[in-house]
Amino acid sequence: SNRAPPAAGGCAGGDNGPSPLSAIPDGVAVPDCATASGCMFCRHHRDISSLDYAWSLVTYQKLKRMELASHHLVHNKHLLTQPIEAVLTRVSQKVAAFAESSAVRGQWIAESIERVTERNYHPSWAVSIEMLV
Repeated sequence: SNRAPPAAGGCAGGDNGPSPLSAIPDGVAVPDCATASGCMFCRHHRDISSLDYAWSLVTYQKLKRMELASHHLVHNKHLLTQPIEAVLTRVSQKVAAFAESSAVRGQWIAESIERVTERNYHPSWAVSIEMLV
């Protein structure tokens, strides 16, 4: 059976557990089926062809941008920004690849960006975003 991943998307790992990609940036959470950022670097993570997935992914991207810009990181910038930047880069790559994979998916990403711009966040990430505001 497929796991319900903590990140946006699906999991093709079944009961096999996490399987890290070959090159994970330093400081990034190792896939553990418990952290969303770890999912982004797991071989089992799968995109889902839906508007809801696109919206969740774009909202997660916004969350990572806000975390990176957050004032509380100033004192711990050296320790904390590198992993956030790596996750943000990975999520941004996924957003771009998803948008470029078909015209319909491109429209879903555009719609998702519009929603997030209007502060209409996906429910999976809305509370985390509101805590940073």
